[in-house]
Amino acid sequence: MSFKVEVNGDWERRLQKVAADAVKEVARGSQRAMDGLRPGYADKPIDEIKSAVRQTWRRAADGDMPERSTLKPSLAPSRVASRSRSSTAV
Repeated sequence: MSFKVEVNGDWERRLQKVAADAVKEVARGSQRAMDGLRPGYADKPIDEIKSAVRQTWRRAADGDMPERSTLKPSLAPSRVASRSRSSTAV
């Protein structure tokens, strides 16, 4: 048995585009699912909300949500929140 694999010059760009499109699709589905939680959990205790968010993420993203400690420092929620607070406080 023999086979031949041809790789043309733009394979890496095409692969990146396919991967980026897949990530965007998962993000759209995840965002819709998370937005759907808002009405039912507005006045619920934080632990109940966290549990619902994790379950929703698991279904929408087909995997577990990353722990806060594994996020890049620039993407950690506390940094994002403090940045938005400091930019709005005048």
